[in-house]
Amino acid sequence: NKFNWIEVSLINFEDIYLNDRKISISVPRDKDYIFSDNVDKVYIARVPCQSIKEIVQKYGKEIFEKNIREEVGWKINSEIKKSLEDEPENIFTLNNGITIVGDTVNENTKIWTIDIFNAQIINWQQSSWTISSIKNLSDDAYILCRFIQMDDPKKVRKITKTTNSQNPVDFRDFVANDEIQEAIWEYFFQKSIFYERKVSRKKITWFTEKITNIELAQSTLAIILWYPSKITTPNKEKLFTDNVTNKLERKWFYSDIFSQDIDDMYNTWKNIYEVCYTNSKSKNELQIKWWLHIGRVWYKLKLTSYAQAFKIFQEFSNKFFIETEMKSWKNPLNRNQTDIDLDDFLNSKLPGNSTYSL
Repeated sequence: NKFNWIEVSLINFEDIYLNDRKISISVPRDKDYIFSDNVDKVYIARVPCQSIKEIVQKYGKEIFEKNIREEVGWKINSEIKKSLEDEPENIFTLNNGITIVGDTVNENTKIWTIDIFNAQIINWQQSSWTISSIKNLSDDAYILCRFIQMDDPKKVRKITKTTNSQNPVDFRDFVANDEIQEAIWEYFFQKSIFYERKVSRKKITWFTEKITNIELAQSTLAIILWYPSKITTPNKEKLFTDNVTNKLERKWFYSDIFSQDIDDMYNTWKNIYEVCYTNSKSKNELQIKWWLHIGRVWYKLKLTSYAQAFKIFQEFSNKFFIETEMKSWKNPLNRNQTDIDLDDFLNSKLPGNSTYSL
């Protein structure tokens, strides 16, 4: 009797954690600058590093939300810090500069600023954090800035990719801000599962589980799209690209994998993929593939237990695998043909076929 219960709506923590508000900034610049509106509205100007420091200190990670890097490594940071301390006047010529995009970009000729609405710094993140950490920043430190007016997400992603191509970037980061990745993040969020869609997104304490977009892609590819042989490390980059060079492998590219039904992807990962990894105690890739082939049996025949799936896969392996081959570099678990043979074998086991039996 001492409590009054009220109904509250679920807060979308994605908006809080990713800080989805629009940021407006004004950046001081030199009176001399370059302006172009031939294709996109672009300003290029020399900007005091002190201004970048103030922006980063005020907005923190918000200003880098469209940036595909997340404070990965500190080697470059220490070099920038040394340059800022020892030769601040040379920062302008020693660095490629910062690119800032926004929905609108305008100049203010009265106070010599560039005003940006919905501003995002899409490169130079590590160096920006370093600048913000220096207490006594020299007035001689300037940086080259490009201000681009652009509200086309596809074009922003393209610019982000090109401005970050000079140093290694994890292949999956380039699609991290795609609509489909954001939709999957929201889907898993509703289930209290943290969906890691780009490098260095730290697990937040209120999430009970975690899945990476690599794991989701591998699960979908191996079990729904029947390609367990293609989950190996060298193929991971292909899971996040649509640069098709082999039409026979069309099924295991980004748009095909992530266009599957999200409920099916989730249930496959939750009920089959995780079990495969649990059974593969050594986490050896061949052992994982073995269990994923069994998971494929389970999924295809809609079985109720792994014991049934294991029995059927044993029957398949006894028919198709050669014992000596299993111990060699030609292991059949690595072959595309094994994926195809297994699917044909499972089709013969489906209800309605004379060979169907469990």
